[in-house]
Amino acid sequence: MTITLYDIPSKISINAWSPNTWKARLALNIKGLPYQTVWVECPDIERLYKEIGAKPSDIKESGVPRYTLPLIHDHATNAVISDSANIAQYLDDQYPDTTPLFPKGSRALQAAFEAAHERVALTHLYPLMGLTVVRQLNPPSEDYCRITKRPKSGVTLEEVELKGEARDEQWKKVREGHERIADWFSKNEEGSFVMGKDISFADLVLASFLGWARITFGQESGEWKTVLMWQDGWWARYLEQFDQHQAQRLPASKEYQRQAKTATWRDCVDKEGLRILNLEESSSKEQVMVVEFKLCHRGNIEWKRQFVAQIALYSNSHGRVLSPNS
Repeated sequence: MTITLYDIPSKISINAWSPNTWKARLALNIKGLPYQTVWVECPDIERLYKEIGAKPSDIKESGVPRYTLPLIHDHATNAVISDSANIAQYLDDQYPDTTPLFPKGSRALQAAFEAAHERVALTHLYPLMGLTVVRQLNPPSEDYCRITKRPKSGVTLEEVELKGEARDEQWKKVREGHERIADWFSKNEEGSFVMGKDISFADLVLASFLGWARITFGQESGEWKTVLMWQDGWWARYLEQFDQHQAQRLPASKEYQRQAKTATWRDCVDKEGLRILNLEESSSKEQVMVVEFKLCHRGNIEWKRQFVAQIALYSNSHGRVLSPNS
């Protein structure tokens, strides 16, 4: 049995974009747990909850239930968990032999860190993201978000988009917030994670929201290149620690990406030497693509092992399961 991660799709090539679902995805990747992705458009999330018998993820002040992603269904235990922090805690408890993300006694401190991160950085980042993010969603989710995320004044997202000096000033606030966070790290005696030597859920929060900016604006965008230069490249070095856990890091060719979205597969070779052979689509309930692949000969076993791991992560972000047969 495996775990199903429910995520929100998009028009962009990596598909996975939401920082909240990325926190859960990174938790699964870091723990090395097998999972498959099922994509759910925003207007269908409430129906999904009710179909699988999940409790609302939250209750609004008005008493109206909220239904949000991420959501996981662990088929081994039949547990259904929402909210990325709750998911990480569940995975810690259920799979104790994997990397812990909430070491004993750290849940309250990590919650405080997450709240501080929200206050000093995310509050300033959100106004920069809204319209760009919404435009990258598929039509059902875009229409839904244009209604639910519309300012109370009734104006459109286009009308409140920050431009020119106002946008530059907002980016300045985001940078200053991250400067404060980087300064917190300097107080650690050792290690380069929030809790020192060991990765924790707090690191997933930072990596997911910075990854959100990278995915939204594009890796080659001026905005992202500027982020990488903050604090003399400190954040670039910090994010490098997550390269092996980031599914979208796989340098797949355009042909590979095109075939990854089709029902019929054919042999192809991407620029990194991945040869895909004997491809067929399974008829499982989640329509997970099962692929047998073989790597081109490189004569480097360690390179091969790492590349296989990257392929597996790439498959998870695209709702595919790749089975190495090399």
